[in-house]
Amino acid sequence: GPMAIALNYVHDARTVDAATRQSDRFCHTCALFAGTPDDEWEKCSIFPGKAVAAEGWCSAWAPKAEK
Repeated sequence: GPMAIALNYVHDARTVDAATRQSDRFCHTCALFAGTPDDEWEKCSIFPGKAVAAEGWCSAWAPKAEK
C-alpha cells in the first residue's frame, strides 16, 4: 500500500543499500513487529491488517526495548 511505499518497505531487507539500512535491522528485530524471530510473516503496528516479512525492513524500524 501507499504507507509501505512511503516507508520504503521491502520483503527482503538484504536488497536495501547498506548506506540506508544497518545489517542487523530486519522486521523481526524491530519493536513494531508483533511476532517472534521464528515467525516468517507477522503483523506490524504501522501497517494495520497487513503482514510483514520477518526478513523485511522499512524506514520506520525502531529498536526493541531491552527486556
